[in-house]
Amino acid sequence: MAGLLMLGIAFGQIVPWAGYGPLALLAAAGWIVVAIKGHRFGMTLGMVTVPFLAGAVLITISGGSPVAPKVEAASGISLSGEVVMAEVMTKSRQRIRLRGAEGQGGDLRLITSRHAPVVEPGDVITGRARLQPPLPQLIPGGFDFTAHAHRHGYVATGFIDDIKLTGRSRPSLVARLRYGVQTRLYHHLDDGPAAIASAVLVGLRGGITPELREAFRGSGLAHLLAISGLHMALFWGSVVAAFRAGLALMPSFSSRHSSLKLATMAAAPFGLFYLVLSGMPISAIRAFLMLALVMVAILLTRRGFTLHHVALVAMGILVISPESLFLPAFQMSFAAVFALVAGWMAIIRSGWTSSRVPRLLRYLGGIMMGSVLASFASAPFVIHHFGVTTMWSVLANILGIPLMGMVIIPFGALALVVMPLGLEGVPLAVMAWGLEGVITASEYFSTLPLSRLALPPPSGLVLILMTAAMITLVVGRPWAWRYRATVPAACLVLAGVIWAVTPLPFVAMTALHGRVVAAITLPSGEVVFSRKSLDPFTRNILTRPLGKADGVYIGDVDCTECGRGWSIITAEGGIKVAVVWRRHGLTTACGKSDLVLSLVAADYPCRRGAPIIDRDDIARKGGVTITNDNGEIRITHVDNRASYDKRISHDNRASYVTAGGARSSSLPSKGGQ
Repeated sequence: MAGLLMLGIAFGQIVPWAGYGPLALLAAAGWIVVAIKGHRFGMTLGMVTVPFLAGAVLITISGGSPVAPKVEAASGISLSGEVVMAEVMTKSRQRIRLRGAEGQGGDLRLITSRHAPVVEPGDVITGRARLQPPLPQLIPGGFDFTAHAHRHGYVATGFIDDIKLTGRSRPSLVARLRYGVQTRLYHHLDDGPAAIASAVLVGLRGGITPELREAFRGSGLAHLLAISGLHMALFWGSVVAAFRAGLALMPSFSSRHSSLKLATMAAAPFGLFYLVLSGMPISAIRAFLMLALVMVAILLTRRGFTLHHVALVAMGILVISPESLFLPAFQMSFAAVFALVAGWMAIIRSGWTSSRVPRLLRYLGGIMMGSVLASFASAPFVIHHFGVTTMWSVLANILGIPLMGMVIIPFGALALVVMPLGLEGVPLAVMAWGLEGVITASEYFSTLPLSRLALPPPSGLVLILMTAAMITLVVGRPWAWRYRATVPAACLVLAGVIWAVTPLPFVAMTALHGRVVAAITLPSGEVVFSRKSLDPFTRNILTRPLGKADGVYIGDVDCTECGRGWSIITAEGGIKVAVVWRRHGLTTACGKSDLVLSLVAADYPCRRGAPIIDRDDIARKGGVTITNDNGEIRITHVDNRASYDKRISHDNRASYVTAGGARSSSLPSKGGQ
């Protein structure tokens, strides 16, 4: 049922209301057959179509992500508003959320200057700011930063200086608690451990440096930075263990009552407190709901972890927020927990948890098995969204998870309990030891070979097939065991074939903060960039669709056809690509290349028919990827309606295929590209 609801949401995202009629007729026909004859086929038809149709209706009614007013880039403007959220980035800078700024139409997420006074939630401030609207979708199929910002309720980002406190309002209790806990962490710990502690205790990750974030990602420990099932289970489990230890000191009482049930009920408010303190991300909500179902199962003396619980929680989240299905957090979180629960049920049936197996071996084996299952289940989604994976996640988690489970979370929970009394220094000192160990492990494993293994991102169809394989592998009736591996194997083979034969782009081009930049794949597999100084964020955006991890500047490779302001290189597939930095190089570049990437505006088309992608194209239609599909250049902008193809021929006559399928023997005019 949950799978049908997901398919319905995906269907409703791409099909308008008019396409729901046949589904409604099928559902009605099924229930009519049931009402008249009680036929099993009618029941099946009705039960299949109803959740599918419900998902399509839910995503249509929700309207997707909320649309906020567009804010133009501006510098030196005066702002006045209320600080509703404050976050420590370093000991001298903060990231704040400003509400009520006149003329902005929504909240602003701003970074304070180094010399600005410290502000807290509830402060009313004025200052001078530089605003920047959220980044758009930079590459076709890439992450939509604007939609992400609107989902979180802010319309612009930027920097603010010359801050002056003009008043005080009543802040929300949650914002005040999160900021208070974070400031205590930074008071007792160094910046690195404090940033990680802030991420795992209150869900504020702004203080994590890009280098540290990349170290955790390259080692396979990035999941420790996002509050999810591991953190919630460890936090809740630590509280349960503490209550059970206390009840054990009263044998006359605990011998007559179930200490596990009492401790589970007593720990529930602490779990809710941790959920609210974390900022309630999707992964934390899923974990809390799962543990709430486990608590109910314990009270009813039933099995705690089942796939039915996973399906119920997924359906609950999707009913409330159907657009969550398309978010990386939802996909990776539920893929991992589905694999873990299915694997745990298989382990129980195998007898691995019996007392004959040494406890230490069971613990380490559980970590290894959990890491392998979660890594394999979430890997397709990780590669799809981020383009890289790591080969060292299992070994890194053997070190990281015990430190998280035995040191970081238990002593972090103890620090939260005694923090109102000002006694958090000792537990935070012990917690810092565990944090330093995790940081050291992440930095070590991230430097090993294959720590950032770049792979071609799988398409949505490949993800659906892999998900279907994972579900059908563990779901089915007992009599179908002998046939159960057939469907998953077929899905995996088909997904692998589609993934392997799908052509990769050899060019990615976008505009970031007013600068146009391109990446090109050479026949050797190396990627070259059109600009020399690029930050890691821009490099990742450009190399992800190409299936690569990094590249070099185009000027650092051998060039046989170069001039002042232009350069022609042979790209993957033998296609000659010209990169033009100055307008006077356009004529020469057009005469010698199959494709022209112009970082300046081009006012005229190439006489020989070579397509030109220039700065104005990127500004008007968004970023672009270019694919060589058996000698045919396929150009796709973020606006998919602007796609067209060009067939490379020896006599250099171009034939274009527009999005509608009509062919033209000549290149469209520059103004119409």
